[in-house]
Amino acid sequence: MASTLVDATGSTVFGSRFSLFAGGRGGRRGHGADVPVGPTVRAAAGRRLPTKEEHVRTAHPAYRAVFRRLPDRPKRALLCREAHGLWPRDRRPRTFTEKINWRVVNDRRTLIGQLGDKLRIREYATRVCPDLRVPRVLWSGTDVRELAGMDVPERWVLKPNHGTMRVQLGSGEPEVEQLFRITDGWLDEPLYRARGERVYSQARRLLLVEEFLGEPLADYKLLVFGGRMRLVQVDTDRFGGPPPPTGVHAGLVTAAGRVVP
Repeated sequence: MASTLVDATGSTVFGSRFSLFAGGRGGRRGHGADVPVGPTVRAAAGRRLPTKEEHVRTAHPAYRAVFRRLPDRPKRALLCREAHGLWPRDRRPRTFTEKINWRVVNDRRTLIGQLGDKLRIREYATRVCPDLRVPRVLWSGTDVRELAGMDVPERWVLKPNHGTMRVQLGSGEPEVEQLFRITDGWLDEPLYRARGERVYSQARRLLLVEEFLGEPLADYKLLVFGGRMRLVQVDTDRFGGPPPPTGVHAGLVTAAGRVVP
């Protein structure tokens, strides 16, 4: 997946294959996760990335079994240390990674809890922005065999309501037995246990089928600091297709503005 980070004026801040997830791993370890968000940001240079031996130790099944049982704060700290080579500053976060990690650990607002539930956040978005166009939900439930004989469009998308990184692009009448095998385990919720992301533990464990919007699509993430939209992350090539023209990145970036409550 390719990502481009632009500020609210359309100027490219960072563009490469990388991960902005605090504790995740991008194609280039250590790059992109500490994008400056203010003049007080500590430089990322000089960090010590984990050694090969340390990676072997943290990948050990016994380590992972204990790790999954840790409280959120030490779990997130270990993830940041493993992925970025440093311990996060909890009390006074300064880098982008540290601020994201602080929110994951400390933000317990009801709205944040809804972010991991695709159906609930869809309802919230359309309530706040009535003119917003969202994909139609064709079905939701826990047993894909209910799709047998269902009238669906020529192209459709199957995904979990409560997770990420799982999606099945379909066409024509659903082959329910095949989908039953593909989605085996999709109703599990590993992300909170594995990464300490509480939002996924708040979502309903469901599967849903949406209308297909076309391809290739860019995924726009609006990054908000101090109540104002400051940066836009653009993810392309998520399913291996060609990325959209570079000009799209800057052309669709709006001016910084206050976020709707």
